[in-house]
Amino acid sequence: MRPEQLSSQEAIACEAGERRDRPLRIAFLVPSFPEISNTFVLAQLTGLIDRGHDVDIFSVARKSFGGTHADVARYALDARLRHLPVAKNRWARLWSAATLLYTHGIRHPGIFSAIDPRRFGGSAWGLTQIHTAASFIRAGAYDVLHCQFGTLGPAGERLVALGSGRTKLVTSFRGSDLTCHLSARPRFFADLLRRGDLFMPVSQDFRERLLA
Repeated sequence: MRPEQLSSQEAIACEAGERRDRPLRIAFLVPSFPEISNTFVLAQLTGLIDRGHDVDIFSVARKSFGGTHADVARYALDARLRHLPVAKNRWARLWSAATLLYTHGIRHPGIFSAIDPRRFGGSAWGLTQIHTAASFIRAGAYDVLHCQFGTLGPAGERLVALGSGRTKLVTSFRGSDLTCHLSARPRFFADLLRRGDLFMPVSQDFRERLLA
């Protein structure tokens, strides 16, 4: 990992983008949306939209839009949600996952890695990862995928591998996503740190932990 990869939010559109003569297609991978406390995610979303970029949101869980920040409605961010719904009923979820594997598995065999327990542990059988991968495939090619928390980075790295290879991977580290996982699972970010394009820790301490 190069020190210059640990850059600012503005670098997402400048350093991570392959071209600067057109708006970029940017995907945000977040655990849930909207979250009233995550104003930093909202500020980045609206800032990139104001700069003319096309931004989509892949939210693993969809929250209520009632009582959210005014910018959520002002920018019609609900229309930018791209993650396929994940059924709560396990049989409906299983049927949906099987359909997605059948639909996308031939052209994108990497989607089968979403049910690999060696990569995702027991959560692989929750089948959410399949829906995330299929959502990313269906949305088409992006210039940038920004994982808003470090714990999403490994999943983001595998999403990028499903595409054409042109998508740049950006990962932000904000708190326990680094401190807890790095101490409990030192190799958790190994592949991500080798293959990611831009890393954005929120503090100098986090930067040093990543470079250690």
